[in-house]
Amino acid sequence: MQNIIETHDLTFHFRGKKNAVTGLNLNVPQGSIYGFLGPNGAGKTTTIRMLAGLLFPKRGIVKMFGNNISTHKRYARSHSSTMIEEPTAYKHLTGRENLEILCKAGMFDKTQIDQVLRTVNLFEDRHRKVSGYSMGMKQRLGIAGALLPNPELFILDEPTNGLDPQGMFEIRELIVDLNKKEGKTIFISSHLLGEIEKMCTHVGIIHQGKGIFEGSMDELALMAHATKLFRLETSEPQKAESILKDRYNTKLTHDKLVEIQPADSTDQYNAIKMLINQNIEVYQAFTIKNNLEELFIQVTDEGQNK
Repeated sequence: MQNIIETHDLTFHFRGKKNAVTGLNLNVPQGSIYGFLGPNGAGKTTTIRMLAGLLFPKRGIVKMFGNNISTHKRYARSHSSTMIEEPTAYKHLTGRENLEILCKAGMFDKTQIDQVLRTVNLFEDRHRKVSGYSMGMKQRLGIAGALLPNPELFILDEPTNGLDPQGMFEIRELIVDLNKKEGKTIFISSHLLGEIEKMCTHVGIIHQGKGIFEGSMDELALMAHATKLFRLETSEPQKAESILKDRYNTKLTHDKLVEIQPADSTDQYNAIKMLINQNIEVYQAFTIKNNLEELFIQVTDEGQNK
C-alpha cells in the first residue's frame, strides 16, 4: 500500500528551547484513517504545522504524495486540507455565507457549497448565524470548508477537543464516512485513545517529541492482548518495587500495587519469593490482561524513560 505521508528524521525546535519534535518517522498509508496519538504537549500540533508547510523542519524531510513538500508544496497543498485546532469563522454571518467567503478566497466552485453542507449534516442550518452554532457544529463547518477543494488528504488537529459526547460522536461518524464513502485519507491527532480506537485503522504514538510506536490498530490491540501484567499488593510497596526493578520492568501503580511483566508463571513465583526472602509480606498477587488504555500508558512511560 502506498504511503500518502512519509516523514524521515523530522526534527524541529523553537528558538532557545529544546526540540519539540525529534527524529520523527511517520508512514501514513493511502486510504487509511491514521491516528496521531500522544499526551498534550507531545509535539502533535508542531508536527502537523510541518506537514502543512507552516513550519520548516530543522532536520529531516516531509514527503506527501511521494514528493518532498519543500519542492512540491503547491501540489501538496492543492491535494490536501488541514484544520489546525479550532476552526475560525465569522460569527455574525451564516454558515453558508462563511463558505461563500472561502470559495471566493480559494477560487473554489460555489456550486459545491450545498453538497459539502449536506455531507457534514449542516444543510438545514445553513442560514443560521454561526454565533448560534454549537461547538460541534462549528467543527463540522470547519470540515465543510476543508472539503471545498475536494482534497485527497485531510489533516485534522484534535477535531473532537472540547466537544460533548454527542459532538464527539458526530465528528467521529463524519470522519469514518469521509474515509469509507469518499475514499479520503485522514490524518487525525488526538490525546484520547478511546476516540482513536473507535475510528482509526493505523496509529502512531508520539511522546515528548519522539515517535515510540507505529502500526495498525490490530497490531496495537495484539500487543495489548499479548502483554500480561502481574500485580502484587505488599506491606512495603516502594521497597518491593526497588527490589524487583533490577530483574523486571516494574511500575508502582496509583493504588500502590507493584506491577511487573514476568515471562511465565515460574517468573511470577520467583518475584514473590524474592520479596518474602526480604521479609516483605505479599497480601495478594494476580495477573491481568493489558487493555489498550493501560498499554498506551505503558508505552508512553517506556518512551519517557528511554
